[in-house]
Amino acid sequence: MNHQDYDGNEFTFATALLRSHPETAQAYELAGRLRGLLPINSLDALEKGLNGQPLAFGNGEVPLSAIEPHLPERVFPVTDEADLATKLTAAVRTARAQTLRRTSTDSPPSGVFTGPSLLGGVKVPETTRTRQALDWVVTLELRDCQTLALLPYAWIFDGVYTYQFDMNGQFIAVIQGGWENYSVAISREGYLNRLVVLTQSTMAGTTQQICLNPAG
Repeated sequence: MNHQDYDGNEFTFATALLRSHPETAQAYELAGRLRGLLPINSLDALEKGLNGQPLAFGNGEVPLSAIEPHLPERVFPVTDEADLATKLTAAVRTARAQTLRRTSTDSPPSGVFTGPSLLGGVKVPETTRTRQALDWVVTLELRDCQTLALLPYAWIFDGVYTYQFDMNGQFIAVIQGGWENYSVAISREGYLNRLVVLTQSTMAGTTQQICLNPAG
């Protein structure tokens, strides 16, 4: 059964579900305007396609200048609707998170894993546990195993919490709860999923290079 939105336009039940989440709703509305400009080969091409017009958003409008800081040149080209969905969703999520945290656009997103991971984990033994060992941080940088190109927009999850790498293929994992080993899975369209074990004794406070193999 179809329903109507606030403007009297019909949309399906699936659309209603999509719009029920703030980030998804934002990406959905912005994509409705941008999909007509595909393919978008550069930021200049996007500006020309919009012809100085802002992007419709809810009951208001968003100027391109508001989202431009989250669209570096490496985002382009945006080739098709699937590519647009992936990149626009990441841009909206990054922008919202940075607004809430009031951080710079150069900072990778972070996510807190409190456990237990459904993918596996080992606690620090009670006999050696210290206050400092309860919470630790590791920065992950994701690349293509063959080309070593950075891989933005990948998902990272432990079966309970799901987060996303930023446009630079980086993510800060905060592990809470006294875990020595904590397993997470990383996935990205076009690549084989990978299980990664984060280890406090060797990774805490470091940047770890991780790679995914292309599917097929």
